[in-house]
Amino acid sequence: MCAVGDLGSGSDYSVFIQHLGIPSTDMTSSGQYGVYHSAFDNFNWFKKFADPTFVTSRRWPASFGIEALHMSQADVLPYDYELYGKEIGAYIDNARDKASHVLGANAPDFSKASDALNDS
Repeated sequence: MCAVGDLGSGSDYSVFIQHLGIPSTDMTSSGQYGVYHSAFDNFNWFKKFADPTFVTSRRWPASFGIEALHMSQADVLPYDYELYGKEIGAYIDNARDKASHVLGANAPDFSKASDALNDS
């Protein structure tokens, strides 16, 4: 079973969804490995501690490849655009609420972003 969640921010895809509005994908694994990056990221460390048989490492290119092939053959990209619009609305609402909480009366006006979302 796969958990689907918010992409968050601060990663390589942030610019696509948060600045350009392009739907994006991020996949991750769970289990004992659990290291995002470390000072020891090299082949020997990876083979000894992270994925000795490279089973998990082979899954990522296969998963992204299947996704890319599926989407390249689709007449219409298989996205739930209604849900995507609701997510963008939630991002705008959260940003407005956080700005209001942190900046008070000096918070920026988010009405143009909300209007653009509602006009689409």
